[in-house]
Amino acid sequence: MLGSLLAGLLLLGQTLAVVTSGATGNGVQVRLEIADLINDKTSWNIYLLALQQMQQASQSDQLSWYQLAGIHGRPQQSYDGVKGTASPQGPGYCTHVSNFFCTWHRPYMALYEQVLVSTAISVAQSFPAGANHDKYLAAAQKLRAPFWDWAKARSSSAFPSALTSPTATVTTPTGSQKINNPLYLYNFHPNPGNLYYQPFTYWNSTLRWPTSDSDENASSQQNLARSNVESWQPTLHDRLYTVLTQYPDYNQFSNEAWITDSNSQDSLESIHDVIHGAVGGTNYGHMSIIDVSAFDPVFFLHHCMVDRAFALWQAINPSSTFEQQTQSQGTYWYDSGYVSKINTPLKPFHQTSSGTFWTSQTVWDWTQFEYTYPELQSGWTASSVKTAVNKLYGSSTSTSSKKRSVFPGFSDISDLWKGHPLKNLRSRFPGAMPSPAISLAGTSSSVREYMINIRAQKNVLGQSYFIFFFLGEAPENSVEWGTASNLVGVNPVISLNMPQDEAAQKTPVLIGSAVPLNRALVKKHDSGELKSLSDDDVSAYLQKNLSWQVKASNGTILDASNIPNLLVSVASSEIEPATADDDFPKRKGAMSIHTAVTSGKGAGLCESELHLYKTG
Repeated sequence: MLGSLLAGLLLLGQTLAVVTSGATGNGVQVRLEIADLINDKTSWNIYLLALQQMQQASQSDQLSWYQLAGIHGRPQQSYDGVKGTASPQGPGYCTHVSNFFCTWHRPYMALYEQVLVSTAISVAQSFPAGANHDKYLAAAQKLRAPFWDWAKARSSSAFPSALTSPTATVTTPTGSQKINNPLYLYNFHPNPGNLYYQPFTYWNSTLRWPTSDSDENASSQQNLARSNVESWQPTLHDRLYTVLTQYPDYNQFSNEAWITDSNSQDSLESIHDVIHGAVGGTNYGHMSIIDVSAFDPVFFLHHCMVDRAFALWQAINPSSTFEQQTQSQGTYWYDSGYVSKINTPLKPFHQTSSGTFWTSQTVWDWTQFEYTYPELQSGWTASSVKTAVNKLYGSSTSTSSKKRSVFPGFSDISDLWKGHPLKNLRSRFPGAMPSPAISLAGTSSSVREYMINIRAQKNVLGQSYFIFFFLGEAPENSVEWGTASNLVGVNPVISLNMPQDEAAQKTPVLIGSAVPLNRALVKKHDSGELKSLSDDDVSAYLQKNLSWQVKASNGTILDASNIPNLLVSVASSEIEPATADDDFPKRKGAMSIHTAVTSGKGAGLCESELHLYKTG
C-alpha cells in the first residue's frame, strides 16, 4: 500500500530523502477537532482506513507507522540518512525543554499528515468506480490530521470513546467490516524491535495505564485513562487559557525550561505533559515515557492540538517570533549547551530534495503545509482569534463582557452569584465580574489569582513521575489519587527512560509548571469549608490543607523531599480583568510568594529559599 507513497521519496546523492511537504496539492484544508471529524461519516471512514493501512505497513518501510513514530524516540537510529551526534544524548530527534518544542513538532506533524492523506487517497482509489469511489476520494483529498481538544469543556466524555473502543465498523471496498480500532492501540509486528528497555522490549502493543510493568501479558486499563483525563480536564482548560492570554514571550510560552524571577512557570509544553501522563498513566504506559510515546495512536491527535495552540498563540501575538535559547537537554541531533537559532536546521525534516532542512523561521507559517484550524480560516484577525479563545476557554460563553470572569472555568459566572454571600459586593468591581474565590484580595480594578508553582528536574529518576496536589489528605489508595474529589491538579514530569545511575550522572534539567488554584478555592468557599475569601483566610486555609504526593511511573510512591531539585511554592498575583470580548486579562506587577503555605512540607519552599526564584 505504501508503495505509491514512494513518489514522495526523491533521490539525494546515493540516498533517498523524504521531502516533508505536508499534504499538499488540494489547497489549504482545515484540521478538524476529532468530534467534528466523527460527525462527517465519510471523512471519518477514510481516516480510519488510512490509519489501518499505515499501521499494517512493514516496520522497515520508511513511511510506516513504526518508522514515523520512531523519529520521535526509540529505536535510537538515523531517519532518512540524517545522522545524530557523535554521542547522542537522547533516544530520538524530539525536542523537549527547548524553544524548538513548537517549531520542531510542526514539520513532524506535517510529515505524518502527508503520509496519512496520501494513504487515504490510495485507499479511496481502491474502491470500485462509482459513487463510493468518488465520495471517498473527495474526502481523502480534503482530509487533514484531526486534533483532540482536551481543554474544551464538553457534555460528553473528555476522552472520546473513539479512542477507547477496541473495534470500529468501517465501509471497505468489499462492504461493511468490523476492524481493530487503529486509535485504540498500535500492534508491533513482528515485534517492538530495539526499544531498549523492558517492558517495552516485550510488549507487543501500546498500552495505557498497564495492569503491570513486569508482565509480558499486561493489558490496558482504558477506564483509568478515561477517568483521569476527565478528572484533569478542568485544570487543562484553565491552564491553556492562561498561557494563551498572558504569555506573549515565545520562550516562556513554548517550553517548560525553568525561568527565574517569573510570575508563573507554566508553558504549552508543561500542559502538554499532563495529557501524556493522563493517557499513559503509571506502570510505564507508552504515552507517559518520551522514548516510546509516539507509538500510541493518540500521540498524533494530541500533538495536532499542541500545534493548534501554537498557531492560536501566533495569531494572538503577531509581532512575537522565535527567540534563541541555550539547550539544557540534548537529543539525538544536538547536544546540551547547543544554542538554538531561528535558522537552525530542524532535523531530520528536509524542505527540498537538495538536502535543505526546515528551520524555525521557515515553518513559522503553518499554511504553507496546506492546513489550518477552524479559528484560523480565511479572514481571521488577532481580534477574532481572541474572541474565539475567550469563548472556548474563558470563563463564560456569554458575549457580554459584563458577565465574563477574569478567571476561566465556569460556563456562566453569573450563576455563581445567585444566593452567594458576596452578592452585594458585585458593585465594587466595575467592568468584568471577578471570580468570587478571590474578590476580597484584589482592588477595585483587579482581582487576585493563586497558583502552585513547581520546579522539578526532568529525567532525575530515570523514569517519569507524577505530583498530585490535594486540598486535604490524599486517599489511602494511590490508584484513586488522580480522580479524588479533593484533587487540585496533577503535574506529570514526563521524562526519558534510563537506569537511575545513568540519570544521576546527567546535568540537571530544571523545568517549571503551574497548577491554578482559583477553581478549587471557589468550590471550597461555596461548600463552606473555606471560611472567607480574604487573603489571610485563603493563605491560612492553604497552609493547613494543601498537600501533595509523588508517584513514579513504575507505581512506586516517593517521598517528595528526597527528589532532587523538586520545589513546590504557592504564589499569587493581581490580574486586571478584561473589558471586551476580544480583550484578555492582564497580570499586574510581581507575584507574592506565600512561603508559610509550603514551609515545612516535603519539597515545599521556605523563606530562606526565596533566592532560588532569582537564581534557579
